[in-house]
Amino acid sequence: MVMLHGLGADGHDFVDLVPEFTQQFNLKVLLPHAPAQALTIAAGEKVPSWYDILATGDNRIINQEQLKSSVQRVHTLITQDPEYEKVPVIIAGFSQGGAVALECLTTLPLHFKACLAMSTYLINTPAPASEHRNGKTPILMQHGRQDPVVHYHLGERSAETLKAQGFDLQWQSYAMQHQVCLPQLKAIQAWLNTLLSS
Repeated sequence: MVMLHGLGADGHDFVDLVPEFTQQFNLKVLLPHAPAQALTIAAGEKVPSWYDILATGDNRIINQEQLKSSVQRVHTLITQDPEYEKVPVIIAGFSQGGAVALECLTTLPLHFKACLAMSTYLINTPAPASEHRNGKTPILMQHGRQDPVVHYHLGERSAETLKAQGFDLQWQSYAMQHQVCLPQLKAIQAWLNTLLSS
């Protein structure tokens, strides 16, 4: 599992969550760090980010070249691992990391076992699932109904877009803000159990 952190955080942000997955499943979890780079919505301050955000709101404007660079970083991370061709790979992410995870799923020439996208949104509308290598890959999207950072309707709209394009997507919402909660973790464990035992 490759798990991508959110804006302003780093890979250590998910260290405490790793046992929640590895104690039940034989998972190797990779926690890469995004580079520190200037962020437009933070007045140019350098913060760990997978891409620059030029405008927030319902239609976010982001630096597409930096997004492509981050997707390529994930590709390199996976393909440099000596085990990647022997075992299934799950791509996962929270917030900005989740957006990169979805972009990886719909653009990289790799087959993913599954995709976990938490409190996030779809940046680019993909072609129909029938045209993708990962068109049948299960996607679990989860979002907080009180999220003040990535508004709930933005995540919900992204899920609807992916479904409309024919992707195999499951949507879950929780009474939380921009975070991860215990019921959500239990749902992820159940999803992984079904996924990895099939």
